[in-house]
Amino acid sequence: MALTQKFYRFIEMTALSVSAFTTIFIMFYSSDFKVYFDFFYVWAILPYLSFYIISVYAHKRKFEPALPLATCITSALMLIFTMIVYIDGIFIHTSSTSALVFLFVPFYLLIGGPLTLAILLGIGKLLRK
Repeated sequence: MALTQKFYRFIEMTALSVSAFTTIFIMFYSSDFKVYFDFFYVWAILPYLSFYIISVYAHKRKFEPALPLATCITSALMLIFTMIVYIDGIFIHTSSTSALVFLFVPFYLLIGGPLTLAILLGIGKLLRK
């Protein structure tokens, strides 16, 4: 049974949403649940929003037949990376510089997300030939 494009989109949207909510929750947790708006929160969820925009644009253009699977895998990898690094940095290996993960992880995801998607699309194109 082949998985449908809607199922891939569901997995992608779920992974991106869980990643963004996890990021915000861990940021609130590390600040003792002090609720205030800061552009640092925007920076933390920017990779998920930008990957969502890339995904929506690519799906509307029907860029590649392997696109639904590639975006699904990429968003799942972003979720796994987010969970591992944030949980490790904030809960396991705590130090005075643990909060720096909120500075560097979004940068890594902004570069790594689209790069991973491009690599997966290239692999899909090679496998189709």
